[in-house]
Amino acid sequence: MGGATKDGVKNHYAGWRPSAGCAALNRVHINSITPREFFDAYVAKRRPVVIEGYLQEDTHAGKLVNWKKDSYLLDKAGDAQVRVEVRESTSQGFAARQYTPMKFRKFMEGFTARNELHYLTTEAVCEDEQGRLEVISPPVDSLLEDIPLSPPIMGHQLLASLNMWMGNSREGASSGLHHDYHDNLYVLLRGCKRFQMYCPGDAPKMYTNGALARVHSNGRINYEGDPTRADGANPAVMARVARG
Repeated sequence: MGGATKDGVKNHYAGWRPSAGCAALNRVHINSITPREFFDAYVAKRRPVVIEGYLQEDTHAGKLVNWKKDSYLLDKAGDAQVRVEVRESTSQGFAARQYTPMKFRKFMEGFTARNELHYLTTEAVCEDEQGRLEVISPPVDSLLEDIPLSPPIMGHQLLASLNMWMGNSREGASSGLHHDYHDNLYVLLRGCKRFQMYCPGDAPKMYTNGALARVHSNGRINYEGDPTRADGANPAVMARVARG
């Protein structure tokens, strides 16, 4: 399926596409669907969905509710060192990727005071002794007992990273149009967030930061000079591993 666009992009995307106009998302209760059904209907097809209910009823039901309390977060993770994204004024977005280090406690002081110039976003991850990237970074590593690391609905899928986002904005703020390389399981605990999503197959119609080369059938996007397989593995690296 698929083929090359007029710009030479190999577009083989074969997943879900919204109907014409603005498509409403399906909503499913976590207890009404099995992991296999969830994978086949949504994950494999790249179809976004709203999940209702707790991710894991038995041991984590209600624990994340504690994250709505500033005092709880400070008690658990106040001394964690975090990387905070900053902007000079509320008229600017956070796309400049300017960061400053501080204690999570210090960030929470500004957060409680409705500071709109700081945003806690994805942390820079470290490598272990074997060069593997760590999955969890501060302040989340201080809150692990509250989080189901393997929600039953995800079946045999493995966690790639775990992050916390926090910030204030009276007028609304944007993280900028972007795409990730892993499926996202997003849990909203405070405030509101609006997602504006586009089909991976429409990537060749967009102004991307980099020249598109290929859209794999599963939606994985490659840019010129950075080829991967559909599963994200680099062919050259895999060849070296195979040769030993």
